[in-house]
Amino acid sequence: GVSASQNRAEALSAGFERGEVTDMAQVMLARQEAGIAFEATLQVRNRLLSAYQDIMRMGV
Repeated sequence: GVSASQNRAEALSAGFERGEVTDMAQVMLARQEAGIAFEATLQVRNRLLSAYQDIMRMGV
C-alpha cells in the first residue's frame, strides 16, 4: 500500500545517504512510486468525499 511504498522510499533514501545503496535510479523510482501512490489515494478520498457531500445535499 501507500505506507509500504513510503517506507521503502525512506529506507532506500537513508541507505543511499549512508552509502549502502549506490543505485540512485532505484532511489528516485521508489520516491516517485510513493508519491504517485499517495496522490492516487488522495484523489480517491477527494472523490469519495465529494460523492458523500452530493448525497447529503439530496432531499430524501
